[in-house]
Amino acid sequence: MENWLFTPEHIDVLLHPERWKLVTLGQPEPAQGRLPAGMRHWYAAHLQRHAHREVLVCLAGHGFYGLGDDLYRTSPGVVMVFGPMELHQGGYPRFLPPQEHLWISMLPDQFTARVLTIRGGRTKAHAATSVLFDADDVAFRITDRTLGTGAGTTPPAEARRARLFAAVAAMTATLLHRGCLPPPVTRTRLADPERVMASLMEHLRETAGRGDSLSSLARIAGYSQFHFLRLFKRITGHTVHHYVDQCRRQKVRQLLDANWSKTAISAELGFSTPQSFSRWFRHARGTEQG
Repeated sequence: MENWLFTPEHIDVLLHPERWKLVTLGQPEPAQGRLPAGMRHWYAAHLQRHAHREVLVCLAGHGFYGLGDDLYRTSPGVVMVFGPMELHQGGYPRFLPPQEHLWISMLPDQFTARVLTIRGGRTKAHAATSVLFDADDVAFRITDRTLGTGAGTTPPAEARRARLFAAVAAMTATLLHRGCLPPPVTRTRLADPERVMASLMEHLRETAGRGDSLSSLARIAGYSQFHFLRLFKRITGHTVHHYVDQCRRQKVRQLLDANWSKTAISAELGFSTPQSFSRWFRHARGTEQG
């Protein structure tokens, strides 16, 4: 049966992890030599960061992608892992050649995958799917400790990279199997929406919405923005905005009880300035009292 998620060329890349090149913040060396005209300037104007983890697997085409202060070459088999709140590229410049990328967005017990075709800076989702797994299933876990950013003993770099390879390989193997199942009519095969929303709500409680936007939340849930808004309200009983504010207020109370300053809380919650946090805080307190 034809794989509805991947082409034969994609499958050849995903079935051979021994050919993959893993890229994480600062590793390996960034792209050397001449870059496309305007690439660094474009990248500086298209930075993003968010609280969830993401994985990019280049399936076809050649180009560049930004992570941190550097740009890295992308070609079939390049795997880039983005940790929480790590600065990386948002979107694609129109002057790069066509490419095809697999994007994996991760929640505590779910990941959503999208296969994108990139032409002239525009992206088109070829197919999408979401996978639910047990929160303690180590096969799919990419944690702060795996990335070497968590507290406690940090494993050697070789061990971290091996664990990252194993986690990405487990996810892509699951996606390859999913693509062999009978395709849905819409070519979008999503997991149980109640569990998806429960996973997303857990994510928001942990992060208090830091770095998230409506588009990023809809993307990691695996839905269009319009459908995501309706589904979130129907399942949770809250609007997305109200629930994020609720999570933020709870986080603020915890940090104030721990004697954090408002400036430190503002930075922790991802506000652009302490002043913007103060405006939100006054409004939030007024809403609670009202």
